[in-house]
Amino acid sequence: MVRTWDDGTGVASKEPRLRAAFGYALPLASVVVAFIAERAFLYFHLPLAIMSFSFCAIAITFWHGGTGPGILSLVLAILIRTFFFQPEGYGYRE
Repeated sequence: MVRTWDDGTGVASKEPRLRAAFGYALPLASVVVAFIAERAFLYFHLPLAIMSFSFCAIAITFWHGGTGPGILSLVLAILIRTFFFQPEGYGYRE
């Protein structure tokens, strides 16, 4: 059974379900794009702008996806920074 949403016009829509799916796909996509950009900067020996890319991914997700997806993108960005970009001798990798 497919749930539909009535926006008051009498026309049923699947918009909330699609919006929710987009909202939670956006954190994954934006953080992956930020990760790829950061790795490209490292490969070409450019100044690492990990926080700039991560901040953009988090901001875009909060703006378009809402609070839940925004928090997911924040957690993903922190995990990626901790496990892939933190220098040796800092944090949990000792």
